[in-house]
Amino acid sequence: MEHTRQRIAPQKQYLLDSAHICDPQIESVVEKQRQKPKGQRWCCAICRAYITDDGQRIYIDGTHEHRKTNPLGQAFQFRSFKYAEGCERVGQPTAEYSWYTGYVWQFAHCARCKTQIGWYFIGTESFYGLINQQIVSCSEEKQ
Repeated sequence: MEHTRQRIAPQKQYLLDSAHICDPQIESVVEKQRQKPKGQRWCCAICRAYITDDGQRIYIDGTHEHRKTNPLGQAFQFRSFKYAEGCERVGQPTAEYSWYTGYVWQFAHCARCKTQIGWYFIGTESFYGLINQQIVSCSEEKQ
């Protein structure tokens, strides 16, 4: 039985080669797994757009959940995530008033409705800090 290699786009071939996967059918399965949400799915509390999932949880300073107060005295409770595909970063990175030594930050907005839902911290281990009140379980009903 002769094996025929399917022709695939150069960008996909590069991804396959760099991931050491040479079978396009296996690559398709792997790509679907990468895109599949892991655990709880989190959405914007305002427009219900998908933001991230628990597969992206990350521990910063030994915890996933954080409580910080800004210079104006506003307290925030937020969770840390490695990646949040439903966010867009807004503004120039700044070190001013950073809660994490050695990190700069930007605002993180919902990519759909543009509401601020947290911050993106850039440092040794960059992450999104998403405000608890600004994200909800995607399965929750909007009230």
